[in-house]
Amino acid sequence: MPTVSYKCPDSGSKMKKTFPYNAVGKAQADTFVKLMKGNIKYNPNRYSKGY
Repeated sequence: MPTVSYKCPDSGSKMKKTFPYNAVGKAQADTFVKLMKGNIKYNPNRYSKGY
């Protein structure tokens, strides 16, 4: 599951958003990182699809 860590522009709190571990989810996560200026971590777990 690609996990994006970012800082909320309104409240300033740190937030996390996870995306599905497939081609579409990776592309969405990459775009979201660029939009929110956050950090991305590709961390598949054993129980996700496609592992």
